[in-house]
Amino acid sequence: MKNGAKKLLVDLFQAYFDARKNKRSTANALAFETDYESKLFQLHDDIVNRRYEPGRSVCFIVNRPVKREIFAADFRDRVVHHLLYNYLSPIFERRFLSDSYACRVGKGTHYGIKRLNHFIRSCSENYHQDCYILKLDIKGYFMSIDRNILFRKVERVLHSQAFRFSKAQLFPCNDKSLQFLKAELLFFPQKPSFHSFRELSSRGGALNPVRSKTLITSAVPKTERTSNGVKASFDFDLIFYLLRKIIFNDPTKNCAVKSGRNDWAGLPKSKSLFYAGKSKGLPIGNLTSQFFGNVYLNDFDHFVKHKLGCKYYGRYVDDFVIVHRDKEYLKSIISEIRRYLSENLGLELHSKKIYLQHHCHGVDFLGAIIKPYRIYVRNRIKGNFYGKIRWWNDQLAKARLSSNFPKVELWEKKNQAFVSSINSYLGTMVHWQTYRLRRKMLETVLFSAFLDFFGWDKTYRKVFKIGAHRV
Repeated sequence: MKNGAKKLLVDLFQAYFDARKNKRSTANALAFETDYESKLFQLHDDIVNRRYEPGRSVCFIVNRPVKREIFAADFRDRVVHHLLYNYLSPIFERRFLSDSYACRVGKGTHYGIKRLNHFIRSCSENYHQDCYILKLDIKGYFMSIDRNILFRKVERVLHSQAFRFSKAQLFPCNDKSLQFLKAELLFFPQKPSFHSFRELSSRGGALNPVRSKTLITSAVPKTERTSNGVKASFDFDLIFYLLRKIIFNDPTKNCAVKSGRNDWAGLPKSKSLFYAGKSKGLPIGNLTSQFFGNVYLNDFDHFVKHKLGCKYYGRYVDDFVIVHRDKEYLKSIISEIRRYLSENLGLELHSKKIYLQHHCHGVDFLGAIIKPYRIYVRNRIKGNFYGKIRWWNDQLAKARLSSNFPKVELWEKKNQAFVSSINSYLGTMVHWQTYRLRRKMLETVLFSAFLDFFGWDKTYRKVFKIGAHRV
């Protein structure tokens, strides 16, 4: 086995361990884990010999927190998604704005909420000056992504990465011809010799570059540190092969639909991949879709931040906010933003989700209501938490009717599910001013019979199992 193939195999094993993290108990992950070494060797062989094809996805509808159409890729494909993500993430991470919050290590919703709160405090000088908040949303974002535009964006960055390294290693830094080449992102059909570049530099002549899909793979770095701290080895020819397979894969042509036809009722066509235009749309549910969602809007982020001069700007997927002291300025840039999205990305602003208000009115962002000096959890999350507790109350009531309760096998299996479910909500709400809400939910709404099996800490931050059941 050649060195490149050995490195790919190591990377595949790392991608597998990443993919199964927090998913190990799922049926798909358990099925793959049975003799996973052989399956990874087979996957490695398919990729090396360019025989890899994405498998069948499972399509279904979820209603919480909002109604969405989900395409769950086969676990084998998820391993490939993590492999590609580990290759691309370190390259793109340094190009992303720090205020792009989705699908990034150390970022996320809580970080985005804290950043927006910081923006408002800074712009208003701790609420002593007027400032305004503009919040915008892109209509049917994932279903409107043009795959051809996306591929060209990734291709441009990878070409730039390969050329930057090759120039640093092989070319004189003062070569104006090479600077022109880098700016235009054009490549030679084959790797030029070191001597020819020195000769060109000494003559001061101009190169006649030819665009080529052939990359200078022998001149690019063979290792990059990924976001999870693991060094991944790669070559760009492999990356482009996987990119084409994943970006241009249409899961609607090969999927198992698990939800009933009626479940799609109420879901706008703009949020369904089945109604997306030709070569448009990415499936919600894949790691690569989340990552590519950041890549697709990265140039837009820089446009807003640097071209429009918006100092206080942040984005989470397709929701973005701008804080500014001049309300009229915020009104004026809406048309510029709409034009950029339409002309460059084929996207459309959601006309019914344009929010422009004074900071004292607060803003709903990423599940939190940000107001002066305080942050609350939004009503939808409170309603979902209340509904979840009521559901668990019903489950316990039904279990208690059984003649052999509390030894009902089904109820025993649900113990950990209950703890995980309730703690997920508590873990979200604990970041904000929700002490009284948490206390009310656990002490008043939760069925008192749960106290026979579960308890919580004094600050209502965590629920835990207290021991064996009592009859």
